[in-house]
Amino acid sequence: MERLNALGSSLPPEQPPTNQVIESLNSELSQEFKLAANAVTKLYRVANERNSLLKHQGYLHCLEDVLSLLEQNPEAPVDAIHLWCLKQRNDMLSHGSISQDGPNGSKFDFNFDNPNVASTNNTNVSVPKFRSSHPPLSVEHNLAHKAKKTRWTKRHSTWAKEDQSRDVAKEESIQRLQRESELDREQDKMDSMERMEPKDSVPKKKHRVSNKKNQLAG
Repeated sequence: MERLNALGSSLPPEQPPTNQVIESLNSELSQEFKLAANAVTKLYRVANERNSLLKHQGYLHCLEDVLSLLEQNPEAPVDAIHLWCLKQRNDMLSHGSISQDGPNGSKFDFNFDNPNVASTNNTNVSVPKFRSSHPPLSVEHNLAHKAKKTRWTKRHSTWAKEDQSRDVAKEESIQRLQRESELDREQDKMDSMERMEPKDSVPKKKHRVSNKKNQLAG
């Protein structure tokens, strides 16, 4: 929409931009404003006149109703006419509302803190007593979810400790295997050197290797 407005503003003018054309447009604009003001004034005048005529018409209808009543009862007293007028007025005021004779016609006092609420309403009205019931499903769901989450956190921490202990035991077993493999290589080296050295020096070295194995086993 903005692009269309911009396109419309960028189009060339229909008339040449001369002083004479601009003055004619100014006079035309002033004339249109005067016509619009006169139209608004006429609108308010017609609306006020209509409201005034409606009021006078209602007054005439009232007079006609009174005259028809007097024609039907020429000897009607003033009190009867007065009561009839009151009845007509009440009927018009209560038109569209709930009948006063109906079950909900009486006015109730909804201030339940008032101890005289039953006497003011002229009915047997008891103050409602609300009993505590089960919490809504959303509250129960949140509590159960929270407890489940707590149990999951505890289990997760326990599993983490167990995994950590398994990792430590696995690392220790790997180190033990590495030491044993080193001792085996050293034993192989000693066996190869035994073939090359005299027999007197071999038992001492074997004794050292056996001592290391005993220490690892212990």
